[in-house]
Amino acid sequence: MLVSNTQQTSATPQTTGAAPAAGTLGHVHAVSGSQATVGLLTAALNGPDRATITVGKFLKIQTGKAALVGVITDASIQYGTTQAAGYGAVAHVDLVGEIDQRANGLLFRRGVTDYPTIGDAAMPLTNAELRIIFSGSGAATINIGHLQQDATVSASVEIDEMLSKHFAVLGSTGVGKSSALAQILLQ
Repeated sequence: MLVSNTQQTSATPQTTGAAPAAGTLGHVHAVSGSQATVGLLTAALNGPDRATITVGKFLKIQTGKAALVGVITDASIQYGTTQAAGYGAVAHVDLVGEIDQRANGLLFRRGVTDYPTIGDAAMPLTNAELRIIFSGSGAATINIGHLQQDATVSASVEIDEMLSKHFAVLGSTGVGKSSALAQILLQ
């Protein structure tokens, strides 16, 4: 976790003294374009979901219309007023898509149509939600491995969508870039 000695300057949600909902990691403190700043509750930093609060992990921000999916890009301790309100750190989150809960069944879409507001709750993604995001929905889908965040969830790619855009296979020497590409093409 990165440590920073900066002050939180964005508006913070009002606290009512009520206990946070079970599984709540924190609340949105600021929104800027496709990024959100989440105040992380001290209870969450010391609780069972502690391992999900680090760079590269996914979380959801519940809005009125959808569950926004984001990836943590930065986490830091914030000294000052946020600790007095029950917050022990701040995470910067890139919003990557949303799970639409209004449609017939749950559907993941890249991009965000309903941005979060100050005070919206941030929670860890469930196993079922990770499956919705990474399982692929098309008929021409191939499995490319498992998620680092949850090894029980297969990561799939829709072939037609992948090949209709530019993409790259990156990695250090000897990690299997050529083998991976050969497997993708064979499937």
